[in-house]
Amino acid sequence: MNKKSSDIKAMFSQIAPRYDFLNSFLSLRQDHAWRQKTVRIVTRELNRDYQVLDVCTGTAELALTFRRKSNNRVIGTDFALPMLKIARDKLKQKVPSNDCYLSAADTCRLPFKDNSFAVCSIAFGLRNLVDLSGGLKEMFRVLIPGGRLAILEFSLPRPRRGKPLNNIFASLYLFYFTRILPRLGNMISRSRMAAYSYLPESVLSFPDKEKMVKLLSAHGARQIEVYPMSGGIVNLYVARKG
Repeated sequence: MNKKSSDIKAMFSQIAPRYDFLNSFLSLRQDHAWRQKTVRIVTRELNRDYQVLDVCTGTAELALTFRRKSNNRVIGTDFALPMLKIARDKLKQKVPSNDCYLSAADTCRLPFKDNSFAVCSIAFGLRNLVDLSGGLKEMFRVLIPGGRLAILEFSLPRPRRGKPLNNIFASLYLFYFTRILPRLGNMISRSRMAAYSYLPESVLSFPDKEKMVKLLSAHGARQIEVYPMSGGIVNLYVARKG
């Protein structure tokens, strides 16, 4: 594991105890709606019997949403053990069966066979991968032919010519996202590694919608669909394995 990967792992391990609260608080509880919409879109045409892999699962919020909505087998993976500990405690309380599993794993080296899952999801974790292309390659590898890759990730709303309300929203959100959110997040999480300063930095350097679509296409994806949410501050990418 290289230094950047080790630093990211340490950062998320450090903020794990307050991670769920801050996700909800800083998004004004929109994170719940984003996950529910993701599961609804991804599973609407699937048969009843299928497996879901949620990588960079963190505290397993998206994995649990899949489990509640589909009642199918869900596996969540993450390389930050403190996150997985919180996730395991949740599973004991919220999942009555053994159809939701957690495993420590690096998304760039997944311990699963080729063509194993109908759905592979990742929520707000793709921009944290040290090897973005390698992570995408692994996620497509474990999908069955025709399986769905779902990527939920932050974006930045863009000003539009002739759209003054949109432009005001984009400006206000950028100010909040780069100035207010990092201070609140670092203060509440007590992060010694400035985790919530890293958040806007990583989003600003992440590929925009057009580049992401090209990147997915380069990995053999087909039928790529993009669903903006909450005025464009989040995008859901859904792509089928070719």
